[in-house]
Amino acid sequence: MVKKITIKDLAKATNVSIGTIDRALNNRPGISEKTKSKVLKVAKEMGYEVNKVAQSLSRKPIKIGCILPGNSDYFFPEVESGIIDAQKSLIDYNVEILCIKTKKLGSKSEIKYIQEVMKKGIDGLAIFPQHRTEMNNIINEIVNNNIPVVTIGTDAPESNRTTCVSIDSFTNGQIAGELLSNFIGNKGKVAIITGFYNLADHQEKVKGFANVICSYPNSIELVGVYGALENPEIIYNMVKEILNHHPDLKGIYFNSSNSIYGCDALIDLGKEENVAIITTDLSNEQIPYIEKGIIKATIHQHPHTQGYKAIKILYDILTSNKKYGPNDYVKPDIILRHNIKYFL
Repeated sequence: MVKKITIKDLAKATNVSIGTIDRALNNRPGISEKTKSKVLKVAKEMGYEVNKVAQSLSRKPIKIGCILPGNSDYFFPEVESGIIDAQKSLIDYNVEILCIKTKKLGSKSEIKYIQEVMKKGIDGLAIFPQHRTEMNNIINEIVNNNIPVVTIGTDAPESNRTTCVSIDSFTNGQIAGELLSNFIGNKGKVAIITGFYNLADHQEKVKGFANVICSYPNSIELVGVYGALENPEIIYNMVKEILNHHPDLKGIYFNSSNSIYGCDALIDLGKEENVAIITTDLSNEQIPYIEKGIIKATIHQHPHTQGYKAIKILYDILTSNKKYGPNDYVKPDIILRHNIKYFL
């Protein structure tokens, strides 16, 4: 039987006190970087494993705040489900998750909720920034107080946020552009229906899509980018209006949720077989449209994974000071009629 390495073994091997070993392993002050590096190196070489459960019981609870839009039936419920599953995985590690859902969309509303959750003494924060720049000041203020901020699903890239967990929005737009180009035979008129012009995720998807479409300057024409505020009625009427102005339209890319209302407009116009549709994510409501071939493809962003990873990243940062890059991308999946069964 292999003997389990203890703190006493590490102290003997490094010729330092047990207190010094404890400071090195738990990233506590009162130890030089040279000694800390030496201890960690020897601990790794000897195969020492930290008992994180026991370690967590000796400190105060870690509080992680989450602010999510609460008025959507798509994307965010799955993000919240991922957050809940992350919380369950950390149940033995003295972690509290305080999840607040905003009653309406908008950066001003979100800022108020952030200020509210900050009063509860949180150690880390996960948010869905509802404007690319308007939340920079409060994000920077929080980070400057040594509280890590992770953005989920979309970003505030010009802020000092710690990292962003999302798909690569620009590449996502490029994928959509390539798919739609192929479905329409690389020629014809296309349109983008987006959610919010000021949301970084939607902006980058538009840029990525346009990047691909512009590589066919003489054969594919982007007739416009239309902001629908993710409102079902606006989306339905907008598709009808676009088709009224461009009856020869060949394709539409929906880069946010509620695409089914655009599909319904096409059906009511009798255009569902003439206009190729590329959508975002996968909801139960989209399934029949995919199975019937009305939606040619949808790009799954795995919101559950995004929520789960955001919490685990904050936990890693708060407990082991682990470093993350500016983005932690989740790989998207392309869902078609013939592979949808693998995602149900």
